[in-house]
Amino acid sequence: VDEAAGDAETNRWVWRAKLLAGTTAADVAASMLEAAGTSATRRGHPLERLYRDARCGSLHPATSDVCADWLGIAALGGDPDRDGSAPRW
Repeated sequence: VDEAAGDAETNRWVWRAKLLAGTTAADVAASMLEAAGTSATRRGHPLERLYRDARCGSLHPATSDVCADWLGIAALGGDPDRDGSAPRW
């Protein structure tokens, strides 16, 4: 990222990392919450906060949907900045 900031290939790797990290965090947090039971969903419980934070990670720029859109366009040979339907931020 430091050596080729803004490069198309660098951006694709950043999008992949964000998409994978966000999805994995949400899946792991959901599994932990399911294993712990409904009492872990009450406000103030450490698992409740982890779950909320993991779920909200996909809402931060660039959102998971935007990353998936950009990756799909790039995989088809398009330019995500020009051909994308989702705004960058």
